[in-house]
Amino acid sequence: MIQSEIVERQPGYTNRAMVEYCELLLGIVNKQVPVKVGRGKTSAIEYQYKYRDCDATRARLEKSLDFYKIQQDMSKKFEFRPYQNDIIVAAYDILMEHGFVYLAMEVRTGKTLTSLGLAEYATCKTVLFVTKKKAMSSIQDDYEMLEPGYILRVINYESLHHVMNEYKWDMIILDEAHGLGAFAKPSERALMVKGLIAKCDPLVVLLSGTPTPESYSQMYHQVYGIPGNPFREFQNFYRFADKHVRVTQKKINGLFIKEQFAGCKIGIFYKFKEEFNALQQVFGDQLTTELSVFEDTDKNIALQIVSGREGISLKKADYLVYYNIDFSATSYWQSKDRMTTKERAFNHVYWIFSKGGIEYEIYKAVTKKKDYTVNHFKKDFYL
Repeated sequence: MIQSEIVERQPGYTNRAMVEYCELLLGIVNKQVPVKVGRGKTSAIEYQYKYRDCDATRARLEKSLDFYKIQQDMSKKFEFRPYQNDIIVAAYDILMEHGFVYLAMEVRTGKTLTSLGLAEYATCKTVLFVTKKKAMSSIQDDYEMLEPGYILRVINYESLHHVMNEYKWDMIILDEAHGLGAFAKPSERALMVKGLIAKCDPLVVLLSGTPTPESYSQMYHQVYGIPGNPFREFQNFYRFADKHVRVTQKKINGLFIKEQFAGCKIGIFYKFKEEFNALQQVFGDQLTTELSVFEDTDKNIALQIVSGREGISLKKADYLVYYNIDFSATSYWQSKDRMTTKERAFNHVYWIFSKGGIEYEIYKAVTKKKDYTVNHFKKDFYL
């Protein structure tokens, strides 16, 4: 059945809601009124459609009703896996006691469906699901398959400002919640989430397969906007760190790089902003972030790994130097290929690893075209 033959799905409506919507509209166009026909003793009262010129609309609504009933019947075949049911029940108790729960579930175990099922179990009426843009359509599909009794709105983090006044959300689900964990200051998205929670006072569900991929300190800003969070006694991250973080100084030695490659034209890949700041302090005006400047002058170039890993050529570089390493195998293979040309038989690429650090373990994983995950970390460090 082509889309034009049925009533389009209303935003946030499940199949069950669309059945009720079509039945409501069909009840309106099918409304009948009494009409007197004939004269005198032969007159009679007949019931006729109040809206007589709606045959096309009536047919479209009937087709739509059949369509959404079929979709509804198909969705009833879905069943949660036993472990998902167990998580929903256990998470509900935590949710009711503390106002939030963190579902730190492994990849491909059904975090989305479990969280949607939890919202149904908690008898929510309006649910906001915040995720990455590329995941939005699959979440909507899961929602339609599950057929819960609440309205769902799926948005990405960049669109949070659009929903501040839509509903007083009963529940907010924060997908890939580790993305809120920047420190020492909260990120813009963490501030937006905090403001939305303050406005709506919802139940909050956080989802992630890797809650603290780089540091346990990443947990602070993931939950700091939730009234019942365990760190609410601390005014900010710094006060939290006073009690819970072992603070040490780490020397970020950009001067190794400058002396080692003196007189050469180099491309430097870094991961964190403070690494770039350290490079700037050492190299001064001999460092640029602009490809055109790098190509037309004798300056070296510094690029963040993810943003510089594709779409550019560093063919004028004598060497590539990695100040840090990314967990992504894609970042490893794409970024180190920036020097490649037909005329160059091989590239000179150097990596700077801290003594006793994690960098070499990451390197071994990404060279095998595998992302370095929490499972790798646990195995490497016997956790």
